[in-house]
Amino acid sequence: MEFINADVTVGLSRMPLAQGVGISISHRTADAGISTGTGVLFDRHGASGSASVVGLANARNAVRVGRP
Repeated sequence: MEFINADVTVGLSRMPLAQGVGISISHRTADAGISTGTGVLFDRHGASGSASVVGLANARNAVRVGRP
């Protein structure tokens, strides 16, 4: 993981009606060490809100996930 989350914003139009909640990424951009993304939050009954995130590059201290 080469980015650290600097800010996360969640907006709900309704509370989730089921235990499982998912996110569908709708947009992501990255340039000059800054990454932004947005997504739609949903449950089994449909969309329930949105989320946006801003990340900052952290390549020097990156955590490698998976096989080396």
